[in-house]
Amino acid sequence: MIEIQGKYNKADVFASEVEPETYKQILNMCNLEQLKDSVIKIMPDCHAGKGCTIGTTIMMPNDTPINP
Repeated sequence: MIEIQGKYNKADVFASEVEPETYKQILNMCNLEQLKDSVIKIMPDCHAGKGCTIGTTIMMPNDTPINP
């Protein structure tokens, strides 16, 4: 498992390695203040996507707006 730590959050990646573009997308997501206090898990078959990393699951606090 890889832990990617950003400014506001961390993501647990259930893979032994990830592609550079995928790592960059996950790190960018962890740097979003809107995702502060969320639980971010990335599945082992993750890969870079158009809007976000494919294989991402996020549990957000109840008071987090979906479209800030």
